Amino acid sequence: MKISRYFTLKNFESLLVNKTLHFATLSNFFDKNEGLLNTAPTIKYLEEAQKRTYVHQNIWQQFNLEKVKTHHEENRADRKKIFASCWSELIQESHIHWNAFGESGKGVFVRSSVDKLQPSFDLEHLSDTTEESVTSIRHSKVNYRSSNTLDLTWSNDIAFSKSDIFRAEEEVRFAIDLRDSNDRANSFLKTDTGILVGLKNLDFIDLVTIGYDYSPTEKLDIKNRFISFGLVADKIIFSDINV
Repeated sequence: MKISRYFTLKNFESLLVNKTLHFATLSNFFDKNEGLLNTAPTIKYLEEAQKRTYVHQNIWQQFNLEKVKTHHEENRADRKKIFASCWSELIQESHIHWNAFGESGKGVFVRSSVDKLQPSFDLEHLSDTTEESVTSIRHSKVNYRSSNTLDLTWSNDIAFSKSDIFRAEEEVRFAIDLRDSNDRANSFLKTDTGILVGLKNLDFIDLVTIGYDYSPTEKLDIKNRFISFGLVADKIIFSDINV
């Protein structure tokens, strides 16, 4: 998963207040580039086409041009809305983007502190699975409840990522990066099980893993491998959930 590069800490905290985070695949968005649709080439093409057309055609060309420009402005506004969508690249490509966006401070990372964002997670019942249930993950919810009992003050990065740990087409992870930003590069979470059970010596804490196994000849089993946990001091306690 990745957060929109326009996703600010203030908006993230607002999201926590609302208690709900909706996950969705990129296929659920009109813009497959997650708000980064480049309309400049289209605008340039229409401007050049307008110069080559007859006078009676200019009205139609102008209409198209204004339509694209309007979409461009709307697109820029949409990019600033609060949403999270699936990181679609392979894990190696994600690693490149992770470093590029993370180090620039404009990408998948949101600076905060654990005491502000410390949650306990519950996964509510998802919609019934169907042959097309890869999109049903968009209906899942993660509820955040702040805890006043923890005394954790380190500054951390909040990040969404996607890995190829499972055979599933869609697998979502929410993680906190415990390392200093200078040490973040060249390290990406990948384990055999996707479950981490320590804290002090870890690069990442795996907060939420939503994954499911499937084969082309079988329906998706969205009830398979749901993880929830409680974070207490320097220990993570995991438990399986059968939805």
